[in-house]
Amino acid sequence: MNAAQIWEVTSLLPPVVLWLSLVVAAYSFKHLDMASKWLSAFMLMSCLIDLTSRYVGDNLFLLPILGFFELLIFSVLYYKHWLRSDSKIFLAVIVGIVVLIIVDTIFLGNLFAVEEYRSYGKVISSLAIMGYGLMFIGKAVGGKIRPTPAEMRLNASVLGYFSVSCLISLSVNFLVNEHLDLVRAFWQFYLLVTVFFYSHIIFHIWRTGRTRKRLRFG
Repeated sequence: MNAAQIWEVTSLLPPVVLWLSLVVAAYSFKHLDMASKWLSAFMLMSCLIDLTSRYVGDNLFLLPILGFFELLIFSVLYYKHWLRSDSKIFLAVIVGIVVLIIVDTIFLGNLFAVEEYRSYGKVISSLAIMGYGLMFIGKAVGGKIRPTPAEMRLNASVLGYFSVSCLISLSVNFLVNEHLDLVRAFWQFYLLVTVFFYSHIIFHIWRTGRTRKRLRFG
């Protein structure tokens, strides 16, 4: 197989993993805690965005939309479930970031011209979620929260994925306008990171459902 054929095959991994996640989430849903249900919602949203991107020719406009929904879901996850915060200031910051992404997407971005594509919604979203992850570590080290080992591992995955996502989003204009042979390695790396992140979420959802089912029924 040549490089183009390998890329064509590996590009099918994300939808396969996403569909698997929906099967796992549906099977385990009634036994999941709220955090895992929000993670299931994230996987469903990612699946819908992925499917849409494969049927739309110029799909870069989906990036800030993806970032918007990622921010909403992970803001809820960190604020309510992982950081267990009740800070009105933190909540106001979240609202401010959401508004900033909306303004950038609607009024400032150039979403439909590939050569001149410009939108920072996905970058802002990724940076915000990375900030949540660092706050999580800071509070855990400071003893303000007591996360489970599974939550610590998941937070590490979130930090890793959104760090790479932020770098890719910053470089997206270059990556989509250069010849694929020159940038294929970057896209393949991002694809593998994405598949690993999705797989970790699937495992977390499956294990949470299995554990809570055992506790319930013995």
